[in-house]
Amino acid sequence: MYNNPLYARRVLEPMCRSIIILLLLAAVGPARAQHVRDTTAVIRDLDDVMAFAVQPYVYFRSTTSLMTGPMRNGRDSITRLHGKFYKCGEDMYYGTEAEELFVQDSLMIRIDHHRKAITIRRIDMATKKNIDLLPLKKTDLQKLLRGHYLIGETPMGGDTAMISIRSQPAMMLARWLSAEMRVEFKKDSHLPLIMEVMMRVRQEGSNQIGDLLIKQGFDVDEMKESLNGVPFFVMDQTAAVRFDEVMTTREQAIQMPLWTEKLVYDRIAGFTGTGVCVGYAVTKSF
Repeated sequence: MYNNPLYARRVLEPMCRSIIILLLLAAVGPARAQHVRDTTAVIRDLDDVMAFAVQPYVYFRSTTSLMTGPMRNGRDSITRLHGKFYKCGEDMYYGTEAEELFVQDSLMIRIDHHRKAITIRRIDMATKKNIDLLPLKKTDLQKLLRGHYLIGETPMGGDTAMISIRSQPAMMLARWLSAEMRVEFKKDSHLPLIMEVMMRVRQEGSNQIGDLLIKQGFDVDEMKESLNGVPFFVMDQTAAVRFDEVMTTREQAIQMPLWTEKLVYDRIAGFTGTGVCVGYAVTKSF
């Protein structure tokens, strides 16, 4: 249900900004715009928060929570993943219990521990430099945010503040009823503390879809809604990333795990898994 497309030179930046892209892709048609004066400072703060990922040395630990509901037992389905991210110059690593991603030695290596599979592809400098998903300082994006979303910043006490970006009424695609992103951060350093996106997603209201949702544990009675006589189901989805520790020092960044700890290369046999990855299926695209 959730994907982490971490395939840029700045692996962290697209991961964080993909939350915003969920909101941006939903914008259609004209909207009531907020005044420039109300949003310029907030957009600048948001850009500063996202920019920490482009430092030459970055390390963070995070806890990602994926929640879906409503469920029959009264408790939403929750999945938690604990991750570590390293960036040292052009090299990067991001790993959780479920998967690992290495961008090192002009290679992009993804390890799926659930499927016991490894995929390897080459990535050149031009590709790394060209993938920049959301340059927030561009005027066109600022206009888009102002025109289609309600943006605000709220002090949280002490040295923290929260930025919220909410979809305006009637501005969502048919499948999405609403979407909101919240970013809590330290005001002095603009380092992120929590990034969270919440969506209400509309599903087709057929008996077939209802039966499938029931098999997955959803409380379809709580999900039923209708519009102009057309029934549908509404699912609540939340993805939250809590940054447990963020550091931008070389000393921490150079402790990055290396792909050679999970793979060995032989000129005849090619790439094969080693250590915990022994026996994993390896797919190479070059």
